[in-house]
Amino acid sequence: MLANAQPILILLPAWWLYRERPTPAAIAAIGLGFTGLLIIVLPSGLGTGAWLSLTSAAAITAGTLIGRIVHADVRIVAAAQLLIGGAILAGTAAVTEGPPTIDWNIRFILTLLFLSLVGTAATTVAWFTEIGRARLDLLAAWTLLVPVFGILLSLLILREDPGLWGWIGTVIVLIAMALLAIGSRRSEPSAVTATGNRAPRASADHATSDPDGLPDENHGPRSRPERKQR
Repeated sequence: MLANAQPILILLPAWWLYRERPTPAAIAAIGLGFTGLLIIVLPSGLGTGAWLSLTSAAAITAGTLIGRIVHADVRIVAAAQLLIGGAILAGTAAVTEGPPTIDWNIRFILTLLFLSLVGTAATTVAWFTEIGRARLDLLAAWTLLVPVFGILLSLLILREDPGLWGWIGTVIVLIAMALLAIGSRRSEPSAVTATGNRAPRASADHATSDPDGLPDENHGPRSRPERKQR
């Protein structure tokens, strides 16, 4: 629950840095969705490692904000991020835990391929792609579905029943996401695009001119010069 606090952490920075004022639909969905996550988690206790989870959420939020101003191929950005981060983690693991012991069986290889290609590389590219063209508050709000998918997959694959409070919280999060989707469709498009460029606005001269550059007849008298006969 704490690791998915990015929707709350990103609201004010996105407003300050990119002039993306939070929409009422996004604020309501984030508040309701986070309440649903609390209902899911609190009956089983908060556990340990809270500061690590919050640090992770803050780091992801910072990466999202920085990703908006990085103008490069998203595949290159994602590859550099994963290679650099992976090298640091591998070095840290080697120092603290020693050389790895891996059983290279078929199941492990298939799991590794799915986690690396689908669960990490593809999702990272998709995330950076959407950062460049979507509102950050609306985009981050959808990450509240991560624990919901975790609960549903644990039920289908591991046969772990989340219990009454887990189901109630899941339903609340889904309702919040439905409200977010409806609200984002009804909201009017902003005059400022995701990259901070203002939408072009036609001037009065352009609005009242015909193709030859002279004022339109409906906007006052004018004398049109005679065209030469060919």
